[in-house]
Amino acid sequence: MDAATAIFLMDHGHRREVLRRYPTASGKTFLLGEWQGCEIPDPVNQPREAFVAVWKAIEQGTDSWLKHLMAAGLLREKS
Repeated sequence: MDAATAIFLMDHGHRREVLRRYPTASGKTFLLGEWQGCEIPDPVNQPREAFVAVWKAIEQGTDSWLKHLMAAGLLREKS
């Protein structure tokens, strides 16, 4: 955790647990669904459709984060 620049989590419960274990990570933990204004639920023990929906939410979250990080100049396209 110390070496990480950013830690992306699916929900506030995950964030609380990470911060409980690694208090120094507080300034670099972010919700993956931040730009969609949502948490991404854990689909464990759910039907396949829940996994498909979560996969889509993860994809949307990562795409949004990539766009925002590139716009901020923190990432660039691989050449």
